Amino acid sequence: PTLVRMHTASVLGDVFGVRTRGRVVMHDVIARVEEAGKGVIVFIPPFTVDLRADLAMRTGQKVQRPPLEQGEVLREYGLGAQVLRDLGLRRIRLLTNKPRRIAGLEGYGLEVVEQLLVSDEDAISTRSAEMEALSLDESEPTRH
Repeated sequence: PTLVRMHTASVLGDVFGVRTRGRVVMHDVIARVEEAGKGVIVFIPPFTVDLRADLAMRTGQKVQRPPLEQGEVLREYGLGAQVLRDLGLRRIRLLTNKPRRIAGLEGYGLEVVEQLLVSDEDAISTRSAEMEALSLDESEPTRH
């Protein structure tokens, strides 16, 4: 089975590197694919681009977004499934930050044999803060 990441693109996050909670860090995904020796990352363009709402959300403001329409969700799954099928994939190991059953993939001849959790910004921020705290502790001279 091939390692796969289906990634809905974020202009601010993926193009400009603006970090936010809940977004998967592509560096981690790329490292996992590299470690596996092969894999596929499918970058799905956003259905709509609302930079103002994205920026507000990333600065901690509450943003009321309309829920994704069922058609939009199916569009994303369908686009990704078609790409994977066209690449000749049948059995996949899915890198995901939200493990769940994905209905309808069988219709594209795809089978998810495993879902692997990929880190998101929350986990990265926590790890970075922990590492920074450790390095600060080590750099301070010991007082007696």
